[in-house]
Amino acid sequence: MAMTDKVRELLEGPEIIGRKISRVDSEIRGLRDVLTSTGSQPGKERVQSSPEDKMSRTFAEISDKEDEKNKLQEEKIQAIKRIYTAANLLQDDRESTVIIGIYIGKKRAIEIAKEINYSERTIFDFRAKAIKHLEPIADRIM
Repeated sequence: MAMTDKVRELLEGPEIIGRKISRVDSEIRGLRDVLTSTGSQPGKERVQSSPEDKMSRTFAEISDKEDEKNKLQEEKIQAIKRIYTAANLLQDDRESTVIIGIYIGKKRAIEIAKEINYSERTIFDFRAKAIKHLEPIADRIM
């Protein structure tokens, strides 16, 4: 079953935000590496600026990136809360368990199947039904 854009945004939001956090974190590590490896080597720059100027600009960039990362982490927390809210509004607890397991717990269908004593095929069926039932819910909570 195909997901509507709202349901996709709801369920995949934390994963997408997590990838953004990873990219920003990588940028922060790169900026820190610049500070420790080449940040203060005299004679390497063509433009005349002091190493302190370059370092202070890099520190400011790191600070901005850390602020961005913190904001994204808060967005991810809110996105996870929205999934819990939506899952708890589903009528069937099995559907709720499957949605939480797949999209928050990052579990495979076979793992969930073993936990709740259903076949893997049935887990996919619960997921499909949950996605259908989430359409009106996603519109309300997004």
